[in-house]
Amino acid sequence: MLWQKFRRLKSILLLGVLMSIGIEFLQFFELLVSSEMGRTVDIDDVICNTAGAILGYILYQLITAVANKYRIKSLQQMFIGG
Repeated sequence: MLWQKFRRLKSILLLGVLMSIGIEFLQFFELLVSSEMGRTVDIDDVICNTAGAILGYILYQLITAVANKYRIKSLQQMFIGG
């Protein structure tokens, strides 16, 4: 929402995948270094986090569409920056 280039689905999808993979990599590294069994690494987390990023994008698009259609100034200023 803050940066114009992250208001496109392709950018959101890429960012969601990369952030999720980064978190899973850190959990894997922690598992290798630590003697304790703590976090687990799972592809399901990457899939669910990416789906959540896409869902957030869809909600953002719906809210901006409603704000524009009904001219709700507070939402337009919050989500569009107008």
